[in-house]
Amino acid sequence: MIKKSLFLPYLLPFVITGCETWDLEKRPDHDYFLKNEIFKETTDGEGQALIQTSDGGFAIAGKIVNNGNYDICLYKLDEFGERKGTFIFGDNKNEEATFLVETNDGYLLLGNKTISENNSDAIIIKTDKTGISKWTKFPGDSLDDKAYALVVKNDLILAVGESSKYMDRNLGIETLLFPINSNGEILEDKNYDYRQNKDDMGIYMVYNNNKFVILSYCLNDNSKYDLYLITIDENLKIDFNAFPVKILENCLKINNSFIAIDNSNYLIAATLTGNEVILVKTNLKGQISKKETFTSINCNSYISLIKTKDNGYAFLTGKMILVKLNSNLEKIWENEYKDVTTSGNHCLIHTNDNGFAMVGKKDNKIIFIKTDPEGNTLDEE
Repeated sequence: MIKKSLFLPYLLPFVITGCETWDLEKRPDHDYFLKNEIFKETTDGEGQALIQTSDGGFAIAGKIVNNGNYDICLYKLDEFGERKGTFIFGDNKNEEATFLVETNDGYLLLGNKTISENNSDAIIIKTDKTGISKWTKFPGDSLDDKAYALVVKNDLILAVGESSKYMDRNLGIETLLFPINSNGEILEDKNYDYRQNKDDMGIYMVYNNNKFVILSYCLNDNSKYDLYLITIDENLKIDFNAFPVKILENCLKINNSFIAIDNSNYLIAATLTGNEVILVKTNLKGQISKKETFTSINCNSYISLIKTKDNGYAFLTGKMILVKLNSNLEKIWENEYKDVTTSGNHCLIHTNDNGFAMVGKKDNKIIFIKTDPEGNTLDEE
């Protein structure tokens, strides 16, 4: 077990013995590599966010059991997916990281700390390039708040999530922005109760055309959730020229994905039943120009959506089903990675070698999967 102190990182040695891994497959006629590795020597955990770093390597954020509780973890991998460092952040509560961003001088991890059943805190951790913590902040203005996505714009670090109203979740929740400057100074929170007397929460955010655009749920009269787009200007005020626009009705409450296709269009992934994925393309005003439904695809409450380097798209569900689409949202191929699940919506990337990389869990252990351009990977030995 690792002896912990409050949110200090620990660098763990890379241990090969006991790691369930496969040899790196090198193909002379291809430039990509394949990987399918379970972090077996670690305690139980899950990878919940993945990026490819500026040096061509990878970084994984998530959670790992440590002294009986979940702590935030950060794994650094080289360009072939070999682990080079592990960092653990936590105290005696349950913490997890669900969003990861690389900055010029390090990394930002966004997550949540569970204090009790109805009491959570949003967490933002800044590290240097080696993974060593520089600061940890708990933004939020209530006894119960959570954050789900992060955007970095110049000197501003902006997270979006939810906050309980009047310090009591039973009285409702509302969309909340958590602003922090690059030095870690917490700025004034911004609440957006755009549907008064209705629960609403910001679940994803992008920066586009000098605006912050939030994908938000709002509880409706059918006890289901409607999806809205909220446009916020650079002063963090609602843009009344693009007032909250309802995109979909009666959605399931899941971790959706949302991307800016270009300066004129957005693409949103959602589900109404849990066994289908709906992709909705809108313009900047939220007007729908295209909608595609993919049936018999189990979302398991999570969808990761990305734009690929060939101007197509791909999405990954919580049941680890990867679907590749062309630019017209038509399915090209679909692959399923058996016995693997994920509970994040930032778990899929299109890599520099035109393959795909994913993180999740298998047998309650963190797993990292690297595929070829058609989604194929190594088989378990």
